[in-house]
Amino acid sequence: MDRHEEHDGAITRARWRLQGLALDLASEAFGDSAVERHARYDRDQLPEHAPAPLAGVWAAHQLSRCARGEIISHVRRAREAGHSWVEISRTLEFKPEDGRTAAEAAYEHMTGSAASWSPHRPSFVWRCAACVCVISDRGPYERHPGDNESGHAEDCARLAAEVKRWRASCAAHEAEDLPLPAARPERRSAS
Repeated sequence: MDRHEEHDGAITRARWRLQGLALDLASEAFGDSAVERHARYDRDQLPEHAPAPLAGVWAAHQLSRCARGEIISHVRRAREAGHSWVEISRTLEFKPEDGRTAAEAAYEHMTGSAASWSPHRPSFVWRCAACVCVISDRGPYERHPGDNESGHAEDCARLAAEVKRWRASCAAHEAEDLPLPAARPERRSAS
């Protein structure tokens, strides 16, 4: 069995557990009246228990809100552990679209769409494990790491390592006589 099949099997089992959670939540919130027997096909001899339609909608919505909170929590932990928005975007399976990089799409998924931003870009807040400071992460838009993350201590080893990698990347571009990637302009709402 390859890795893809293992992931598919795990996702299928999680979906079954999620259906059970929706049923349990609807039952706990609305009582037995929110549970009905649901036939999966004509002449189903063993119809399964399912939430009543609107109770199911409500329960699934509540579970999706909980899942969103879990995603944000784990993305915060990933940033604290030193993972980039590029790595996070790959994990979330984002692809470049509408002129945005996958990393920008992942950042905007966590902070809201660029169209909803007021004059200033929002930030994603996390604590740097290296300097123990609270970081205001403004996304993967600027070239210099210090322009994307404010709040690091002056002697932060993590930020210093990111700046060193950035400088090496700039030097490699110059050595190959390639133009540096353009910095993306800050996105603002169209109001």
